[in-house]
Amino acid sequence: MNQREKATRRLCLLLAAAVLCLCLPAGVACAAINYDKTVLENDTIRINKFQGSAEVVEIPKELDGYPVAEIGDQAFSMKRDIVSVVVPEGVVSIGTKAFSTCDSMEQIVLPKSLKSIGTKAFSNCKGLRSIVLPEGLEYMGENPFAGCDNLTEIIFAGENAYFEVRDGALIRKEDHCLVSWLHQLRADGSYVVPKDIRIIGYDAFYYCKDLIGIELPEGLEVISQSAFNTCKELQEVYLPNSLRLLENRAFQDCDLLTTVKIPDELEDMAGNPFTGCKSLTGIIISGSHPWLEMRDGVLFHKERKELLCCPMVKTMSEKGGVYDIPEGTEIIGVSAFESSQLKKINAPDSLTTVRDYAFSYCEAMEEINLPDTVTSIGVMAFEYCTSLKKFTVPAGVETLPSLALAHNEQMEEVILPEGLKTIGDSAFAIAKALKEITLPEGLETIGVTAFDSCCSLREIVIPESVTTIGINAFNNCSSLRSAVLPSGLTNIPQGMFAKCEKLEEVKLPNKLKTIGDNAFMSCYALEEITLPPTRTIGVNAFAYCSSLKGILLKDVKHIKKGAFNYCESLLTVTFLDHDTTVSETSAIFKNCPDEMVVYVDEGTPAAVHCEDVEMIFEENLRNLDGSLWSTAGEWVSDEEDGG
Repeated sequence: MNQREKATRRLCLLLAAAVLCLCLPAGVACAAINYDKTVLENDTIRINKFQGSAEVVEIPKELDGYPVAEIGDQAFSMKRDIVSVVVPEGVVSIGTKAFSTCDSMEQIVLPKSLKSIGTKAFSNCKGLRSIVLPEGLEYMGENPFAGCDNLTEIIFAGENAYFEVRDGALIRKEDHCLVSWLHQLRADGSYVVPKDIRIIGYDAFYYCKDLIGIELPEGLEVISQSAFNTCKELQEVYLPNSLRLLENRAFQDCDLLTTVKIPDELEDMAGNPFTGCKSLTGIIISGSHPWLEMRDGVLFHKERKELLCCPMVKTMSEKGGVYDIPEGTEIIGVSAFESSQLKKINAPDSLTTVRDYAFSYCEAMEEINLPDTVTSIGVMAFEYCTSLKKFTVPAGVETLPSLALAHNEQMEEVILPEGLKTIGDSAFAIAKALKEITLPEGLETIGVTAFDSCCSLREIVIPESVTTIGINAFNNCSSLRSAVLPSGLTNIPQGMFAKCEKLEEVKLPNKLKTIGDNAFMSCYALEEITLPPTRTIGVNAFAYCSSLKGILLKDVKHIKKGAFNYCESLLTVTFLDHDTTVSETSAIFKNCPDEMVVYVDEGTPAAVHCEDVEMIFEENLRNLDGSLWSTAGEWVSDEEDGG
């Protein structure tokens, strides 16, 4: 049976499944189905998220009168009940991981209109054995079928100009790139890569658990990142002399790989190709290699003075688990020590740079000593160093990047340098044992979720120099009791102190203009808070602050939905502004006490929106002045009240 006959047969089977879907009784295929969606500028729909549960799903051609044109990133991801999907005509793109980890999905019907399939769009769809791709498909991201263990057949419904399937692989024609291997083995458990292949693509052989051997052709030039990731049975690899580029994690977690010879003709090694290879005892380099050398079992780039790869076997055998990086080393490369079993690292004064992922997943690492000559630290450089208890950021570092020290659950102490300007997104996220940290004066930016879920952090003083704070910066810091904010801060971002259950005291700056959505949500211990003149209080900003007893509002222009919902101890609310508006009437004091009293000027917008609670009008306002408010309801500055 030729390729076109196979395509016709498969299409008939899938179309039959589609007809069956249409004939199913109401409530079977489409029970409780909804779509989160966006209307795009060209008046078409992008489906952002499939909301519901069904075994057979026929995506509608239209939603709200607009044609469906895009399936968004992760739109159907993790929908494990789905067995069959029909994507309608008119859809032109399927996004990154759109159907990832739909474990039960056995078939999917794709439309002729489809032009683009995103990276890992169908990854880890273990039930998928065969798929028909449209003739007009123009683009596929990095291996859309990574981890599809049982996928052995890809058929194009006609001659495709950009891709082809042959020799057990999906191949991109233009650059001779093997995009995805189709799990077709020889009797000895090996696979022979076609002779014309120049590139092994990203994740091309990802988690190919039965692959024992691989024969790479002379003429191959690039092995991309994670190309053979988690091929746990792979025992032998011979790299051809034609190879020019070997990328990071190319053979990650190939547990049985013992030796690899690096050809002299290799021009670059972008990171550590052998992370997690726990049996790799030999990286063989010729004595005449132009830029690589082995020193005491560790791979170095001679010209760049860069440590490229410290093999896992080396880290397991090193005496006392201690490794002294040689003097003269200037760079620790991408993923150089990733998954290392070392306990202690001593770095020389020559070191200037620690690249991305350099020590990530070093779960046994207890101590890392870096010199102050280091000026650059990469993304996730020390993430998941779960035994690390103390860390000193070198004095020369101005930016601590995203996730730099995240998920270090035993880390109790971090010393930050005076010159630090930026703490990146999630830099300390889930550092659960971190009890205190001193933020240096001169710090300017605290990133999104920078200290998220630092469950032991007890207090935080944000220096005056900070001008930008990301959303959820201290979210779920469940032991945080007090926080001091810089006086010039004008915006408390979304979720900044959400779920800080023990927060009792927070001093808000006088220049504050906006309190973001969920900013103090579920701060159960917060009994009182003094609000300076504030323009906007966001959605659920103080919701579930169950100990909050009273609130006084001055110059507040707008209060959004749910701002004080479920404040179970809230007894008095005072409005000192005549034109405060409230979103979603009757929804800002939901589930507050029946005896709560709102003091408000009669006839104002605020009064209109507080009809469901007891109101006392203007003549009583003058009896409610506090230490920071005059009897006329005017703000008393810090200078006047002594701070």
